[in-house]
Amino acid sequence: METVFIGFGSNVGDRVDYCDRAVTLLSLLPHSRLQGVSLLYESEPVRDRTDPGEGWFLNGVVQLETDITPHSLFAMLQEIERALGRDEDHRSGPRTMDLRYPLLRSTSD
Repeated sequence: METVFIGFGSNVGDRVDYCDRAVTLLSLLPHSRLQGVSLLYESEPVRDRTDPGEGWFLNGVVQLETDITPHSLFAMLQEIERALGRDEDHRSGPRTMDLRYPLLRSTSD
């Protein structure tokens, strides 16, 4: 098993609900165990050649132990984003859910 940290954030709609639902879906990933969830915090959207909208992001991080391959985990995260209404045609625009991986990756003992 490896430890992975996945960042999540939402800046449209009921941001708390989207974040809660993302954590729930992440906790249900196969061959994985949810080890922790950070407190939620707000951040201003970054406009670096993108237009994420005006709404501030509500963000957090989950810690998982998993044996899912990096490529498969990335595909699963994109599926969670889609399930939560992420607009694939406008990925850099306002978003119901944005999942970022890996923030850090290390091998567990």
